[in-house]
Amino acid sequence: MRNAVLAFLTVPLFLTANGAYAETWQVYQEPSHQCHLEYPSSIFMRGTIDDHNFQTFANAVGDISIRIASRANDGNWTPAEIKAEFIKETGDTLVYDRLKDDYLVLSGYQGDNIFYSKIALSEDRKNLCIMHLSYPTADKLELDAMVTRMSKSFRAQGHRISLVENAN
Repeated sequence: MRNAVLAFLTVPLFLTANGAYAETWQVYQEPSHQCHLEYPSSIFMRGTIDDHNFQTFANAVGDISIRIASRANDGNWTPAEIKAEFIKETGDTLVYDRLKDDYLVLSGYQGDNIFYSKIALSEDRKNLCIMHLSYPTADKLELDAMVTRMSKSFRAQGHRISLVENAN
């Protein structure tokens, strides 16, 4: 009984007001050291490399996922050209985009899920870092702050944007 009471009392320490796990953040550095991401390791478990050579992460239920990879930018594509290729190649409904000189963000719907993709260009523009998140539309409000923080931390080699690094 005492253990059950202790377990019950410790649950609020690990849950936020909306029921999500309190976040412990960790840095993922892609093996080629081209891509950098800060992610909530208390929510996501690192998985395997998928068939397209992306490192995968998922929550315990498996309905929220992250995929990360680096690619050579052999065509020296600009963010606008990457967006155009995305639109041409996918049937996804795009509802948001943001293009800057060194990255682009594309977001929208794939069935009942929201997708959020950020493609960051290395400082020399020779490499792309790709982060793709997918999560249920019903979880949008609960996950907005987490997705924003992850997006701000995600970068290609040579760029210095990081909430964790800037917090010190």
